[in-house]
Amino acid sequence: MIKKRQVLVMVSIAVMSFLIGTMFSTNFMALGSNEYGIPFAKIWEAIDDLQARVTSLEESVDTKTWHLVTNFMALGSNEYGIPFAKIWEAIDDLQARVTSLEESVDTKTWHLVTSFTLSSEERVSQLFFIQGEKWRFKWEPEEGTQGYAFILLVFDEHDNAIEYFDSFSFVHQEPPIVEGVHYMSHGKGNYYLYVSYFGYPEQRESFTIESYH
Repeated sequence: MIKKRQVLVMVSIAVMSFLIGTMFSTNFMALGSNEYGIPFAKIWEAIDDLQARVTSLEESVDTKTWHLVTNFMALGSNEYGIPFAKIWEAIDDLQARVTSLEESVDTKTWHLVTSFTLSSEERVSQLFFIQGEKWRFKWEPEEGTQGYAFILLVFDEHDNAIEYFDSFSFVHQEPPIVEGVHYMSHGKGNYYLYVSYFGYPEQRESFTIESYH
């Protein structure tokens, strides 16, 4: 049989529970929506959804990381027992050597500087600039020229003769060589050509100047 004191305690607990529940419901209803009219219940749902997605992504990242580590450990060496770390080191070393070789390879080439025609009437060229450490001139007779033998002098910008060239050894061959290339060892600077012809009044040679840089 329940005593009067026990009944009073149970009634008191019930009353307190009712009062607390009423206060909680009142406060929650007061927070029914924010200043934009969005129900807080919807906000809590969105927060819960985002939290669930974050948890799912974290688990996915952890799983992928674990797979990467597992795969890397499985690739510790190849079928010949050579550690992959050694292979990567060898590849890095080869790449470094290739880079070094590429840097040491001569990437220079011939560049056109100018071209002009010299004749028995016009024997001196304009001044031209050589950028590289060496250069060359090509010569060939123009159509209608009557002879192929000539003497050529190369001058620097101070009118110093620095090179002598003649075509006699070429034109006296059988068959005659009437065009060719002459290489100059003098480097960067300004130069001009002077040509002298023999025997024929109508001689015209086309010259092409190229710099190696």
